[in-house]
Amino acid sequence: MSDRIYQGMTSEERLADRRERLIDAGFALYGTLGFTSTTIEKLCMIARISNRAFYECFATREELLEVIYHRCVEQSVQVASQAAAQAPRTLEGVLEAGIEAYIRFITDDPRRAQIMYAERARASAAYLAGTVQMNAAAFLQVTGADLDLPDTVDPGMAARGLNGAMESILLEWVTAEDPFPIEQVIASVKHVFLRALTA
Repeated sequence: MSDRIYQGMTSEERLADRRERLIDAGFALYGTLGFTSTTIEKLCMIARISNRAFYECFATREELLEVIYHRCVEQSVQVASQAAAQAPRTLEGVLEAGIEAYIRFITDDPRRAQIMYAERARASAAYLAGTVQMNAAAFLQVTGADLDLPDTVDPGMAARGLNGAMESILLEWVTAEDPFPIEQVIASVKHVFLRALTA
């Protein structure tokens, strides 16, 4: 039996549409009001759906945040990967191009930076552990083929350490009342990465 069509969409299409509207609403609200100040009622009002419909799409606000965060990371990695692919095929060239593209893409939209480096830290411990692994994997995706590390150094651990340094710098930028110029942020992250990987 074919799915029932309502307002030109099947039930699956309507569910997908509501889900995307919630993702858009979450991006807007988590990136401005913040995770703790964003209620399900506010999300549903912006998405123009009922509160009941929220639970057809996501189990919790944390799950919605996780989906939004993962999407932000995927988009950021894609931008960084494209920049790295066009850079000179040296470790310095790949890192400098990838880091600059990554940071500029994130900080061009303050909501994206807020979600990735401030609101993420307010989610559950289990979720945070997963995002650390995801960030490290994203770093290796961009630069892994170009890393020339000693046999005693684990690439995953090195990636987590460098990613942690970049997160600390970007978190300070996001939360500062008078943030450093973004050019200084980019230069600082490049310096940390290059000193660590070329020393």
